[in-house]
Amino acid sequence: MSITEETRRAAHEDIKPKFGPRAKAIYTALREHGDMTAEELTDYLVEQQVIPFFDLNYVRPRLTEMKRARMVDTVDTKKSRRSGKETAVWSAIPNCWIKN
Repeated sequence: MSITEETRRAAHEDIKPKFGPRAKAIYTALREHGDMTAEELTDYLVEQQVIPFFDLNYVRPRLTEMKRARMVDTVDTKKSRRSGKETAVWSAIPNCWIKN
């Protein structure tokens, strides 16, 4: 491999989005269980003991970051069971990569 190829590869690795275990758990949940709202994801992650208690701040910021990275997207809305308000339904975009 030439020096140019090595430096190009190193630069690419540096700019790739990095996601931690919570983002990976969110992406996996959406891939395996289908589309969910942030509330449903939070409930699921509590049930799976990924997060200690129901707090949307564990999930919503990760969804925003993952949307920017084109890993997830909003596909619909539905009424929240808690608030009764319309809330976004999230879906995983297939064939995304996640880097530690």
